[in-house]
Amino acid sequence: MKPKNNFAFSHPLLLLLLLLLLLSFTCFSPTFCVANDTITSEIFIKDPASLISSSSSFQLGFFAPPNSTSRYVGIWYNNIPSQTIVWVANRENPLKDASGIFTISKDGNLVVLDGDDTVLWSSNVSSSSKTNTSARILDSGNLVLEDNASGKILWESFKHPSDKFLPSMKFMTNTRTKEMIKLTSWNTPSNPSTGNFSVALEVVSLPEAVIWNNDDNVYWRSGPWNGQSFIGIPEMDCVYLSGFNLVIQNQEYTFSVPQNYSVEEFGSLFLTSQGNFVQSYWNPQERNWNFNWIAIQTV
Repeated sequence: MKPKNNFAFSHPLLLLLLLLLLLSFTCFSPTFCVANDTITSEIFIKDPASLISSSSSFQLGFFAPPNSTSRYVGIWYNNIPSQTIVWVANRENPLKDASGIFTISKDGNLVVLDGDDTVLWSSNVSSSSKTNTSARILDSGNLVLEDNASGKILWESFKHPSDKFLPSMKFMTNTRTKEMIKLTSWNTPSNPSTGNFSVALEVVSLPEAVIWNNDDNVYWRSGPWNGQSFIGIPEMDCVYLSGFNLVIQNQEYTFSVPQNYSVEEFGSLFLTSQGNFVQSYWNPQERNWNFNWIAIQTV
């Protein structure tokens, strides 16, 4: 008896549907995606392609700032119509055209390449285990580079922030090792290169947030931490009673906010190019960013 044909592959309509399904898994030609939030050496993004975190909170891709034609790799909120950049990779080395590629290099680092394969930015991790790596954009907005064998995080954008502090991030200062996580302002609203201002925790007798102008001139102080807020920002208590947290352990001071805040409750702490420190949230009715408090120069 002659065997029956396999209907799935003989029927033209089903064959077309299978081809469309296969194409739906491609990021862009010529590579294929196994996950829409992941980058490997073979699954990369080329301008203007992008990745979206698993629950669609954040997007990673190429962008041009307002009034600029320069191209950068950045992270922004995926569900907010006003594109708000929360992190930038190649801040100091913009792309001049849309030839950019964001991928993992042969040595396992995340890199931004131009059309001539020149490295414009690298995660610059030195590790013997980083040759088999992948990167993911998480729903927290954190971009992590992981060792595929151990699952160890080798590098993360939250430890190398730009001008915005998101829930799940931490301000950290270690008085023993002098390690410090800080925000640095954009040069101008159209230029994300490192500006004049930076903010971090400073610890003398008590920890406080400090903004520096050109790294050495104190521009603003928050006042000491009182166990619930910085005393120079009374609005912190009014908006988020007991919401902020500062932990001290082994000479390491870590400031954080609750991770479950939504963008409508706590969007970000933002260091502007003018040196102001702003706590903003998204107002969906007005479709705009509103401010809970703004810290301006006091010294």
